Amino acid sequence: MPEGHSTRALAGCARDLGLVVAFGIAELRGGCVYNTQVLVGPGGYIGKASKLHLSRDEYFYFRPGRDVPVFDLGGYKVGIMI
Repeated sequence: MPEGHSTRALAGCARDLGLVVAFGIAELRGGCVYNTQVLVGPGGYIGKASKLHLSRDEYFYFRPGRDVPVFDLGGYKVGIMI
């Protein structure tokens, strides 16, 4: 994930602009595809979270995530969900 083209490109933008950016991708992991939100900041890749509760038609394309991670953004606790 951190070495993917989209993640590297948006992490570069976040670094250049001094921002934290959240964006969604279709992530291929272990032979399965996940609807994933990625978090990057001025220091690079921060983390990710995959959608937990898929709609009826999403089960044809994606696997559900399993956790709700919490990230520390300089003293602020942030959780991301789709």
